[in-house]
Amino acid sequence: EYMGAKLGPRVRDLTTALFALGGTLSQAARVYLTALVLEIVLHQPLAALAAKTHLSTLALSILILTGFAILWTWIGGVVAVIWTDFLLFFVFLASSVVTLIVIAQHLDLGFERIWRVGVDAHKVDFFDFDTSPVKAYTFWAAAIASSWGGVAAYGVDQLMAQRLFCCRSVREARKALVWSSVGVVVPVLVAFVGVGLFAYYERKPMSAAAASLFAQKGEYLLPIFVTEVVPTGLKGLIVAGIFA
Repeated sequence: EYMGAKLGPRVRDLTTALFALGGTLSQAARVYLTALVLEIVLHQPLAALAAKTHLSTLALSILILTGFAILWTWIGGVVAVIWTDFLLFFVFLASSVVTLIVIAQHLDLGFERIWRVGVDAHKVDFFDFDTSPVKAYTFWAAAIASSWGGVAAYGVDQLMAQRLFCCRSVREARKALVWSSVGVVVPVLVAFVGVGLFAYYERKPMSAAAASLFAQKGEYLLPIFVTEVVPTGLKGLIVAGIFA
């Protein structure tokens, strides 16, 4: 509506179409990746259900996740969405920290080993000022992508904009935007979990079954680690963090 008032109906329609396309692709990716985790964690019951329904275990995982998401949002509306986001942020942080601790406990030098392996493999290089336009992960690519991505996300993405509209005033919405930058700690922690898994499997070979799963999809790595290595009492927390 805002875009239409400022720039005309054609821009409004284009913005709507781009949001619909982007929202469909991004949400589909999130559901798919989460379903991969559920497929590993609930492998046996899903396999039994798949035999009865003639659906794949991945399709069943997607149906279960989608059903819960629709039901939860329908029951609580946008208030449920916002409070769920708030709680999931802390679940995500806790599960990432716990995963790193478990990895460190299984390595001879603990966190020092993770850091050493990360440095040697150039996985903790924070800044790359290479100006090559064909190189994906550089400082310049990040700066451009973050700037335009931020404008798109907070400007015309209804998934983000609806949260800002729920704030009590413009001032509160601005504060929410500023505080959202704290969320950068999440991808940093996730990146270190990746370095930790790299360090772990460099020294601890996978079982034959795990290696077969990993050969199918690289995304199975964390679920494999959770099911084979993480103590029973912590599995649920980490799986909840992955879903978060």
